[in-house]
Amino acid sequence: MEDNKFLSDALTKKISLSGYEVKLVSDGADALHVIRSFSPDLILLDIVLPHKDGYQILEEIMADRTLKTIPVIVISNSGEPVEISRIVKLGVRDYIVKAQFNLDEVVQKIRDQLSINRESQRETDPILKGKHILWVEDDDFLSHIVRKKFSLLKCVLDQVPNAEEALKYLLENKPDIIVLDILMPGMNGYEVLENIRANPATKNIPVVVLSNMGEKADADKAMAAGADGFIVKAVMVIDDVVRYISKTLRDKKEKV
Repeated sequence: MEDNKFLSDALTKKISLSGYEVKLVSDGADALHVIRSFSPDLILLDIVLPHKDGYQILEEIMADRTLKTIPVIVISNSGEPVEISRIVKLGVRDYIVKAQFNLDEVVQKIRDQLSINRESQRETDPILKGKHILWVEDDDFLSHIVRKKFSLLKCVLDQVPNAEEALKYLLENKPDIIVLDILMPGMNGYEVLENIRANPATKNIPVVVLSNMGEKADADKAMAAGADGFIVKAVMVIDDVVRYISKTLRDKKEKV
């Protein structure tokens, strides 16, 4: 759903060429009728639309039990935290800012979300089922997406925003695996990792480091500090994270 003709034409062409059937709606007032008649596998939704905005459409989608399971990706002019927070509460799966718009990125996000839905209908990887994951990351929107993904895979994911909260959490909980961001306010991820490995109660918990830095030296530093894996955020795909966590848990189990 998009009312900018140039953008909607470019999107429609790109998505169609990628092998998907596309239905374009330019007026928010028509959205729910088209969604019900077209039965889409995924919805791309602009926030600013004539007659009914994206927030209103989202509220109606989430209030309808037959529609609320359809994944929604929002495309908007704004990347302000207050807007992101609002759409997260409305159940949006992902978010694209128009100023940073890239057609290939949109297609990749579509593939990712459709893949998530397909995987949720398959049998869960036995190594993941029931596992408890601690996600240490201060990006609330990313954490929200990841939490939804892992809940579909029958995992429990707890998110804390910084190093201090992570160490406090670990005093009372013992997750099966930790995914740890390096760049956080206050204490950084390397320091958290050192604390984890120095504590007899947590030293054997596998830790996968998440970082914006993709240099080999950064990965070597993390592994030297005791990380079991290293994922570069800039090229991260959620399905790859799932596979990486599965592999790390499986490798750890085989070593025991």
